[in-house]
Amino acid sequence: MAEEEAAQISSWPTEEWQLHDRDTETVVGRRWEFADLWTVVLPSHLGRTVILHGLGPGPDERILTAVTDASP
Repeated sequence: MAEEEAAQISSWPTEEWQLHDRDTETVVGRRWEFADLWTVVLPSHLGRTVILHGLGPGPDERILTAVTDASP
């Protein structure tokens, strides 16, 4: 089922995500939900495609922040 849905990403509902360091710039992503799980695919931005996965309700604030230090 997930593969079938992914093939139809253009029909998924859209939602906006704000870029943290650019208050006026947003990225429009596509969201798919099933059984309290969700996936958002954000288009290639700055050379990267971002795919987010979550459980339960989505975040109230949709803000992307670049990670510059991945150390624990």
